[in-house]
Amino acid sequence: GDITYIKEVDEGIENIRIPSMILQPLVENAIFHGIEPKQSTGHITIHVAHDGLSDITVSVEDDGIGMDAEQIKKIFSEGSNDKSQFFKEIGLMNIHKRIKYEFGEQYGIFIESEPGLYTRMIVRIPARKN
Repeated sequence: GDITYIKEVDEGIENIRIPSMILQPLVENAIFHGIEPKQSTGHITIHVAHDGLSDITVSVEDDGIGMDAEQIKKIFSEGSNDKSQFFKEIGLMNIHKRIKYEFGEQYGIFIESEPGLYTRMIVRIPARKN
């Protein structure tokens, strides 16, 4: 099916730096693990927002098959033996660890999802100007 997407960037944060290679794996996961399995048209929304303090959130939301709490937990647990989830987990875990290593424990990837409805992956990073 077709995929449509919307980009939303809050006003005043156009010059904020986002580490390279953060969005691509999140969008790929939305397509291949969220939308493609439902075998119909899908929508992806990318939203970049300033929290009003010192952090930026980048969210990638799809209207795909969603995940339950156990699936989300598996993504962030190391040593999974499920080969079908290997690349999904390694990519997200890699990004999550890179962000924490570079910026601190309060930063990283956070996932919200409802099975059959949506998945929203939220990256929280400190705001840094170009």
